[in-house]
Amino acid sequence: MRFFRNIFLSLLLLSITNIGYSQVLGNKLLISSKEVLPSPNVFIGGIGVSTTTSALLATILGISESNIFNFNITNNNISCYIDINYDIPNSAFRLNSEITFYIDEEKCTEIGSLAFTDYLNPYNLEYGYFENVTIIGTQAFYITQTDKVKELIFPEVTSYSGTRGFRNLPLLETCYIPKITVLGTDHLDDQVFLECSNKLLIYAEPTMETINGGGVEGDLAYVTGTLGGQVTYVDNYTLPNSVSNLSDSNITSSSVDLDFSTPSSSNTIDFYEVYIDSGNGYIARDKISFDKITTTGDTLGNLTTGTTYKIKLRTVDIYFNRSGFSNIIEITTL
Repeated sequence: MRFFRNIFLSLLLLSITNIGYSQVLGNKLLISSKEVLPSPNVFIGGIGVSTTTSALLATILGISESNIFNFNITNNNISCYIDINYDIPNSAFRLNSEITFYIDEEKCTEIGSLAFTDYLNPYNLEYGYFENVTIIGTQAFYITQTDKVKELIFPEVTSYSGTRGFRNLPLLETCYIPKITVLGTDHLDDQVFLECSNKLLIYAEPTMETINGGGVEGDLAYVTGTLGGQVTYVDNYTLPNSVSNLSDSNITSSSVDLDFSTPSSSNTIDFYEVYIDSGNGYIARDKISFDKITTTGDTLGNLTTGTTYKIKLRTVDIYFNRSGFSNIIEITTL
């Protein structure tokens, strides 16, 4: 009887693969809990059209496929978990017209030269967020054709070598580089921001205000002088509080008003980032804001008729310190 009972247990083992690995010891059936996959820490937009496997992504990034986990493609956007520190190689996404955003929350430490340059090809990159990158190579974001880059976030970068690093980004509105003390080859104007937008706001390291012989670093002076942009010198990292009572009013076929009480903040609140989820599987919906508003009662527009949205906010102060998320509301346009 024991022989047949063990056979029965072995067959039962094969029928429960959705639970996890199992094994039979004597008369006991031991079933482990299902292995938990690590949450993604890398999000890359658009390239799922051609980069269809973790092996292909590993080749682009110059790492082993064995270091990539939980690889997923949704609407051509890639999400995955990378378990080692890595650098984005020189020219990694050069000439790549598919990429729309790149977000690394943990492991990327350096961006190579020409890594995201278009070099006379159409380009669709809109957003870059690199939590722990410390070095950016020469002309890594040098764009020559129609540009869509709106926001570049580098909390830990200390140097950006070479000239024309962010050249020709006419739509760039936010560049967060609060720890950089070297832009280009020296403290003069190395054309790092040549031909960028007059709406550009740079969040910079405080010593850059006097680092050029007592005057403003040359590239930042170009931004405020020639371009007519702005520079904020970041000397405070205290986060503002989150909105806690977000609600909606005046819903139309394409818009909604967002209402809330102003949260407390040590620094002056500048604006609120709006994050939306329309249920289309946009994997970076918690990473990239859909729009910005400045006060309660502001209207969120450009919505689609008859669509249900989940909406939440983040409070942002004048130093680009960002709060956690607000409560979530759900609305359906008319």
